[in-house]
Amino acid sequence: MSNGSLSSSKPIARIYHIIQWKHFDGYGFNLNTKKHIARHCIGKVDEGSSEKAAGLKQGDRIFQVSGVNIANGNHKQVVQRIKNTK
Repeated sequence: MSNGSLSSSKPIARIYHIIQWKHFDGYGFNLNTKKHIARHCIGKVDEGSSEKAAGLKQGDRIFQVSGVNIANGNHKQVVQRIKNTK
């Protein structure tokens, strides 16, 4: 099999270790949740945020926050878990 036959749309798992910068006010991104499929995705990533500097991209899916699987959590639960890690 040659590299040319590999699909470029195949998802790539990445782990981000993001530390909130003291000089940046906010969380650095919007969280979008698709209720019918229990999917938590990154919306807009704020310019100048530690999340942007770490490489977080719009459309990235979140599966864990601080080592805890959030796949079955609702939007409110996931937001609370993110807030508790900051």
